[in-house]
Amino acid sequence: MIDPLTGLTILGGLGNLLGGRSAARKMNEINAQIAERTQREAVRASIKALSGVSMRRRQLDMSVGQQQAQLSRQARVAAGQQRAGAAAAGVEGAAIAATRQDYLRQENLRSAVITKQREFEGQQMQQQSEQIVAQAQARINQAQPQVTPEPNLLGGLLQIGTQALGTYIGNFMPTDGGFRNILTGEESKTIF
Repeated sequence: MIDPLTGLTILGGLGNLLGGRSAARKMNEINAQIAERTQREAVRASIKALSGVSMRRRQLDMSVGQQQAQLSRQARVAAGQQRAGAAAAGVEGAAIAATRQDYLRQENLRSAVITKQREFEGQQMQQQSEQIVAQAQARINQAQPQVTPEPNLLGGLLQIGTQALGTYIGNFMPTDGGFRNILTGEESKTIF
């Protein structure tokens, strides 16, 4: 028969074991929810940042197109004015053609500079996009749920048994010829 103190030890141990398992499961569930929310927020923030980079890229492309169109207009206007001035003056020849070629070379040179600048800015935007993705990936990786281990059922039961046995044995005091139960006062030759 189990004495009340040993019974309470067993009940308390079982309560702790089952409560610990339940608490670990609940904590794992909460950690998973936090990780999922953090991951969603990381993805949302990276999409917002990437759309900003994409918008700036479209604006840059539009600006470059406008600059090149304006440059082309300016070169055609200058060449037309030069031709009209030469025709009005009655001048023709290699110098007039060379001046017209010079306008075209300047247009091509400025256009190449604008295109190269567009390439550099595009590369910077590409690097910025890659950094945004890397940061989002790092946040997602950091947000992986931390798993709280559940108490081992067999190990917990063995520990409860050990504690109960310790409590049971602790209820006996050695006497000259055996043992006396301190709770009931009964004497016996063995503990068990």
